[in-house]
Order: sequence, then C-alpha cells, then structure tokens
Amino acid sequence: MIFADKLIALRKKNGWSQEEFAEKMGVSRQAVSKWEGAQTVPDLDKILMMARLFGVTTDYLLKDEMEAEEHVGDGEASRERKISLAFAQGYLSWRTNAAKRIALGVALCILAAIPLILLSGTCELHEIPENLAVAIGIILLLLTVAVAVANLLHCAFLNEPYEFLEKEPFS
Repeated sequence: MIFADKLIALRKKNGWSQEEFAEKMGVSRQAVSKWEGAQTVPDLDKILMMARLFGVTTDYLLKDEMEAEEHVGDGEASRERKISLAFAQGYLSWRTNAAKRIALGVALCILAAIPLILLSGTCELHEIPENLAVAIGIILLLLTVAVAVANLLHCAFLNEPYEFLEKEPFS
C-alpha cells in the first residue's frame, strides 16, 4: 500500500474530513488532497507530525511494503485536539455569558408561579372571578416557563462548538 492510500485510510479511520485533517496539520485542504492523490509528498516535518497524530510509526507511513499498522504507544495523540488561544478566549467569554443566561432561565422558572399565586390570592379584592384569575395566572406561568426553556435551549445550541472540550483531550 502506498503512502497516499495509507493517509486516506488513517484519516477516514479517525473520522476526519480533508479539511479537518488539514487544520490539524496546519496546511490547506488542497495540500492534503495532493498528498492523497499521490501528486506530492509532504516534507519530513509533516510526516513526523502525521505519525504522532495517527499514533503510527514513520516506517509504516513511508514503506510501501508495510501493510499492517505499527502503532506507537496507545495512539492517544490521534485523539488529541489542539486549540488556539483565540478559541480558548472565545470559550471563556461564552461561559461567562452562558452562566448569566442559565441563571436567568432558572430564575424565570422559579418566579413563574408568582403571578398565579398573586392573582388567585387577590381576585376577591379586585372583584375578578376566581376562574379568570387562575386562567390568567396559568397563561402567565406557561409563557414565563416557555421563555425560560427557549433561553436555555438557545444557550445549549450556542455551546455546541465547545462541547468537545468536556469530552475529548486537547492541548
């Protein structure tokens, strides 16, 4: 098996697109495409980086006669993502904003029952029929809870780009 075929197999085994792999290698997607098409061969630094990234030996990558993967260590390097300082700062900024949004959502859920309690308790003072007061209170309760849930779901949606930070190793 030639280098290009091994590269394709290892990239797909890790579930990476050419673009994701290119990002990890610090090159363009076109460079990866040329490597996989056997049009060019990466320089030695890139081959060493690939070996670490995939957790295989450089011999396996470079020797055409080697068909079986030779793993180095436990291959932990292949699952490790690198994050930039800008990405980390974006995450910290998002977490600060998310904490406020989550607190608002929880507070709205807790306070949602207050209109129902107040309306049912004061309906006699203002001569409002009790059924009407309860109906208005329940509507306000449901609207408040709906706004809180929508806020929490939107918060979870915006957290999606950062989910891997809690699940995968990174450096």
